Amino acid sequence: MCRIFTSAALSFAGLAQTIGAGPLSPVANDTPTLRSDIAATSVLPDTTTATFPATLLLCQTANCVQDDCFHFNLTHVVNLIGACFMGNFRILSSQIVQPSNSGLPFEIVVGTANCGNRVAVPLNECVNLPSDEVFMTFEALD
Repeated sequence: MCRIFTSAALSFAGLAQTIGAGPLSPVANDTPTLRSDIAATSVLPDTTTATFPATLLLCQTANCVQDDCFHFNLTHVVNLIGACFMGNFRILSSQIVQPSNSGLPFEIVVGTANCGNRVAVPLNECVNLPSDEVFMTFEALD
């Protein structure tokens, strides 16, 4: 199954989050509002051990320069295991940013057309993709 990840499709799936301009629409900030009578530790999640937040960076330049990357919140990707998402830009580098560094319950790969040749996306480390192939897709695998 191959899907084009447009702003409508990704916003609907709850996956898209971008910083700066680009072909994807930004998603509203989900930061909780704190009440003054509740301690901050009781409201905010402990990101030192949490699986999420985790963000997939798909970058149009080498070395995962964040200003040149599309940011995807991976929270709901677990519901889309095996779906191949195809973009309208070439991915030159990629990374999964996870503050806790605890790992994910699935693997993320970037691939060529139709999720063909694949490269695993590492956690908290940028991977520059081979320049002899055109990477434009990503997929979550069990």
